[in-house]
Amino acid sequence: MKNKKITVVGLGYVGLPTALSYCKKGFEVNGFDIDKKLILNLNKGITKIDEKNVKILLKKYIKKKFFPKSCLEPSDIFIITVPSNRIGTRQNLKPLLSTINLIAKILKKNNLIIIETTCEVGTTQKIKKIINKKRPDLFHNKKENYYLSYSPERVFPGNSLFEIENNAKIIGGINHSSNHYSKKIISSINNNLNLTSDRVAETVKLVENSYRNIQLGFVNELSIFSEKNNLDVNEIIKLSNMHPRINLLKPGIGVGGHCIPIDPYFLINRKQNDFKSINTSIKSNSFKTLWVSKKILKIVKEKKLNKILILGLSYKENIGDLRESPAIRILKIISKANKNLKLFIYDPYVKKSDIKFEKYKNIIAIKKSSLINYKKITTFKLVNHKIFEKNKNLNKSLIKF
Repeated sequence: MKNKKITVVGLGYVGLPTALSYCKKGFEVNGFDIDKKLILNLNKGITKIDEKNVKILLKKYIKKKFFPKSCLEPSDIFIITVPSNRIGTRQNLKPLLSTINLIAKILKKNNLIIIETTCEVGTTQKIKKIINKKRPDLFHNKKENYYLSYSPERVFPGNSLFEIENNAKIIGGINHSSNHYSKKIISSINNNLNLTSDRVAETVKLVENSYRNIQLGFVNELSIFSEKNNLDVNEIIKLSNMHPRINLLKPGIGVGGHCIPIDPYFLINRKQNDFKSINTSIKSNSFKTLWVSKKILKIVKEKKLNKILILGLSYKENIGDLRESPAIRILKIISKANKNLKLFIYDPYVKKSDIKFEKYKNIIAIKKSSLINYKKITTFKLVNHKIFEKNKNLNKSLIKF
């Protein structure tokens, strides 16, 4: 199987580690992305993914087994990891369908397409119809002469290579032969495989992130309830989790990342009004972000502050990923509400070049070397990076959640 050429389409947080995992197993892997600057950097061995193992493997395999390109070439296997976002309450299918249209032009008999991009239920079947229509030469006697599967990614930023190679992997083919071929390929990097249908696989991915959204919605409501009643939410969670069948998560300032805030929308059927619990959790998590913003503004008003220090910008602890970050939303809310307030911001995991607040003149990013000048300033820690706990000045905060 290692003589098969693999092309990974979309070289972001999932695609790049996936490509490198196949390189480790001896495959020649082409990479394709429409971002020409990204391709240029990858060919120099540069990536914005802040994972030591990813950086090491990129430098090891670049131009030897891994070939990032800005044009899509024929291949035996296409693995699609393009982004999935939403427009309103529905999935924005444009990135995925644009990719399929490109692949359809060069697709050959017995080629395999594996979709890892998160999708609404029924998307794989829609893609099958598109390919059959565009390439009738690959559809004969009501049978596809190519292979197509949906196999959702389950990647945790910060530990992507390990998770790609070890987490239970679901494969949902459009038919038995697609499942069988996909299993042969994916088993090269991961033996923990489970076969099902494409529609079940699509649903499972959405259920996973919707479940987490609901869990977080509950503990975020619990944290607000606890504050109102002068209770320690962390003690409540700790003691509750002593029950053998309870596993409460930690509350936060809302939800962020590329999955939990977005994927639940793909599961909700607006016509049938399915999953009322998901609708509620989405509102709860959004409200928590607004609640934290109002709490900070209240403290600023009561203390008559004209400047504050905000610690943490990423959507979760110990990484520099800003996607859908509730901390960013909080900063924008505060900045708009009090334009005379100076907000000094610092996150050790986020590059200054990635912080874009051009429209918000009162938001000022500072360097680590400047922190000593902000010892006496009122501090609000939005993200609990471990590095903050090691520094007394950076571990102080007027809000807890």
